[in-house]
Amino acid sequence: STAVPRSDRDGKHADRGRLLKRAPVRLPGSFAHAGSDGNVLGSADRIFRKKGLVIDAFGEVMMPSNYVMMGNASSEHQARNILQKVEPALEELAKKISERQQIEKKKVSISAKILSAIVYPLFAANIKKTDKSFFSTGQCSSCGICVKLCPVKNIKLNEGKRPEWQHKCEQCHACFHWCPQRAVEFNKKTAQKNRYTHPDISLDEMIIF
Repeated sequence: STAVPRSDRDGKHADRGRLLKRAPVRLPGSFAHAGSDGNVLGSADRIFRKKGLVIDAFGEVMMPSNYVMMGNASSEHQARNILQKVEPALEELAKKISERQQIEKKKVSISAKILSAIVYPLFAANIKKTDKSFFSTGQCSSCGICVKLCPVKNIKLNEGKRPEWQHKCEQCHACFHWCPQRAVEFNKKTAQKNRYTHPDISLDEMIIF
């Protein structure tokens, strides 16, 4: 049912504010992850409910991993296999949403709840300082692509035209994966790790600033 707010003589909706406070807005929610989503759906649900928003269709999509800090990014072969399943998954999810089907969120394990409730807050509290482990090797050509790629403008070229990280990192790892010279490293172990870029996304499309 739809409630229509009463208008006063000046044409203003006098009841609009009270109506919006009473009636929660329902919306679908979709989240991408690369292997472990913790309890992200539950966390998002709680945040939205505080704002009067109710998620009644939950969906998740498995994507290739680009995380090299404590693991490895997907290989080219792994990424290709994962991406082949993405489009059908999105189409199925979109169909259910268009048909206004309710999709219950999956049951979350105890370990996943611990990951989101305890481990993630500790990780997030220190995330901006983790860029101290980034450095550029002698392969750096001073092209400045890493500067242009960074979504939080965390990288600057110093007087020697080498990248320096400004401790505002959000760990998207774009500088690591998109460096054309493979000159950006996170620590001494990342030189042998995979670098992932989506095969259908160009460098120009990644540079949004």
